[in-house]
Amino acid sequence: MNLNDYDGKRIRLVRNLRKPNTAGHTAEEVEGLVEVVAPDGTALVIKPRGSTMNMMLEASEIEPDSITVVVEKPVPLASKPMAPVTLTNARRHLLDRHGWTMLIINETTDQDALRIHNELTHNLMGHNHSNGEQA
Repeated sequence: MNLNDYDGKRIRLVRNLRKPNTAGHTAEEVEGLVEVVAPDGTALVIKPRGSTMNMMLEASEIEPDSITVVVEKPVPLASKPMAPVTLTNARRHLLDRHGWTMLIINETTDQDALRIHNELTHNLMGHNHSNGEQA
């Protein structure tokens, strides 16, 4: 069994124990992040989920065909509240938070930047303005 395919991935596997544990089980399921794989692919170091200690496993300890890659759903992100945009910070805000280029910003007045910003719909953006308005 070559373990190189799992380097850096979160996996689930069945580990055969050398002797039965206190519950009498001869195997246990382990899920965790593979930290390192031996260059020859015969052993790996895994950080089990919920543990601070790493565990080294040789290929001979792993039940054949028991390794599966765990696909994790991305953690949902929430819109970040920000201070209201004012006449003095509208241009900087458009540059930093809305992806405007320096060329366009340098040709835009503060008044135009504030007006343009206030016309934007922030409902689906990564931030909102904490003044309660849709600015």
